[in-house]
Amino acid sequence: MFTASRSIVAAAALALCAPAWASSSGSFHTGAIRFQLIDLRPDDGIAPSLTFQTLPDQEGGVAAQAAQLSPLQLELRAQYGSWADSRIASATTLAKARARVQGGGSDGGLGGAKMSGNGAAKDFFGPPEAASGFFAQSVLSSSGEGIRFTLSPWTALVVTMDASVKLATTKTGDAAESSVVLSVTLDNLGEHRDEFQFNCSDPCNLAEARALSVSIQNESDTVAGGQWWAMGTAEGTAVSTAAATAVRPGEATARATRKLRLMLGATGLTKWQKAAR
Repeated sequence: MFTASRSIVAAAALALCAPAWASSSGSFHTGAIRFQLIDLRPDDGIAPSLTFQTLPDQEGGVAAQAAQLSPLQLELRAQYGSWADSRIASATTLAKARARVQGGGSDGGLGGAKMSGNGAAKDFFGPPEAASGFFAQSVLSSSGEGIRFTLSPWTALVVTMDASVKLATTKTGDAAESSVVLSVTLDNLGEHRDEFQFNCSDPCNLAEARALSVSIQNESDTVAGGQWWAMGTAEGTAVSTAAATAVRPGEATARATRKLRLMLGATGLTKWQKAAR
């Protein structure tokens, strides 16, 4: 974690006034993850089965990052912890973020796990180059990797998860984005994924929800191996009032948000950030 020195923050804070939360905000929530097996050959005498191979190391990854320019403040936090309840939070004067993973209890401890995260950046007065931003991310994984499993012969696996996102921005130049990804891979068939993603820029307010579903089939006489993972992300930026009302707001906004995105990308659940893009 890095935070600018108190003298820098105090001196620059005189030029800023942050009246209210929030100029940019975003969140994601998922329901409990569910696993369903379908017997493709019910008369072959083999009962459908799904066995998870990495339960001893199961972990939930969470990252919460908050940053701002002029005054400079940056707080980046990330961890992998027990699925029972892994949570993290981060905040600066102008931005805040939090993320959480909660474990389930069925399907050998994997079924029922869910994720959530949210963040917000304040509306504020400041120079055109000023901006604030947030990044929240939750991942269902095992020691930072996909969760390995074996699937019985002639069996279909359906993995489902309800997902919802909310986004809001209040002025020109603000932006927010949220997504939920569900990925299932069977080693001999490749990856299948379902993704739920929305963007919000300039003044907007939206809320969306739907079920994510991925289905794969082992159409062979032998056991098949595979892996799955799920991730939710919410991120956004808020520019200063001066940037939003500038003669050419696009230039000031682009410079500020570009700097913020470089700062917010400095740490976190890097592998999963790349996987979602």
